Amino acid sequence: MKLMPLRYPGNCVSCGVRIEQRTTAWYDPSIKKVTCTTCKPVDAQLSVDTAADTEPAPAEKPRPSLRPLRTDQQKGAELEKQVADVFAAAGYRVQQNVVREGRGGGRYEIDVLAEKTDEFLTLSVAIECKAWASPIDRDIVAKLNEARRDLGLGHALIVSLNGAKPGATQLAADTGVTIWGTDELKAKVGSAAITGLQHRPMIQEVGFSRRLSQTVAEQMIDKAASGTFGIGREEIVWQGAVWLPASVVQLDLKKMKVLGKTSMSQAWTVYDLVGGTYITRFDQEPQRLAVDMDGPKIAERLKWTDPAKDLTRIIDKFNSVKSDDAIARYRGQMKAFGVPDFHTATVGEATPFLYPAYLAIARSRNGSERLVVLDAYNNRQDDDLCTGLSRVISHVKASLPTARH
Repeated sequence: MKLMPLRYPGNCVSCGVRIEQRTTAWYDPSIKKVTCTTCKPVDAQLSVDTAADTEPAPAEKPRPSLRPLRTDQQKGAELEKQVADVFAAAGYRVQQNVVREGRGGGRYEIDVLAEKTDEFLTLSVAIECKAWASPIDRDIVAKLNEARRDLGLGHALIVSLNGAKPGATQLAADTGVTIWGTDELKAKVGSAAITGLQHRPMIQEVGFSRRLSQTVAEQMIDKAASGTFGIGREEIVWQGAVWLPASVVQLDLKKMKVLGKTSMSQAWTVYDLVGGTYITRFDQEPQRLAVDMDGPKIAERLKWTDPAKDLTRIIDKFNSVKSDDAIARYRGQMKAFGVPDFHTATVGEATPFLYPAYLAIARSRNGSERLVVLDAYNNRQDDDLCTGLSRVISHVKASLPTARH
């Protein structure tokens, strides 16, 4: 069984959860099945299996199960009941899992339908409940709005345990759909009930450890947005721990001739797969560590093999050009990719990893936004990442929970 990024999407053979393309998971070539890293934690199989005739290792202490005690479907049903109870207590007639045919002939299932009638009119609310681990996207809003209009219902409400992505929030505002997130649910249902529904196992992936504490990160972000002597201070509209998809590329380095001598060495360079920025370089191969997903993963824009291909192209150009200007230009590009001064390189294997970061959305008085990005492995603000990710800020925001003050 191999731990690898999947070439094609599939479903976990143990729990049935869908695993998207390029997600790291266990693949068994003998049966052509995949297993997610929740069902089989990463560090459970990183060591090589011993031969069958070796002395058995001492029994390990059993690992606590990472499986949720309740499935998402069960939690969704529980959330629907709690929401139905809230509306029933307010005097509404409630029905759950109602199937109705619209005026256009379409059939729609409504999680909770709440209705209240007085002597003048009937007030109807179509409610969609989502007990998902991630924020909802705009498709959920669009589908509920379509159902409301075709069924002739007065109001539409989405109840989402983990909020909504910015695109979903904007569409809801444009179409008049109401979204209840965690704060609204706690006020209506109670903190204890919501905490119970939100409890989920910590998902594990392969990556670098997070070494920057939240307290220090918040202080660094506040300083970055403070302006000069308080002038030009920016408002932080969202901040939190995130994981950047990254590629680690092995380089065989050759130091250029000095007094007729050359020296050889190796390095491993890290690039983010959102903006394509070089992050850091290691003199030894990074360890494959199991990391807990304590924040959202930003969706990649690049393939994990792209940085290696781009660097290979630059090195080939450097080795073929003759003019001083061209040599200087391609040497500068190699340096931007992490190749040390006075070196050339041969590009080796590329491996997908996750890289820890803290990220903040900083908004100026004129409404423009930029990203403040902290390297949570090297404990520093990375200006190149700030610039690279700010260029694709809309893409980054689409991977984040709803921005909160």
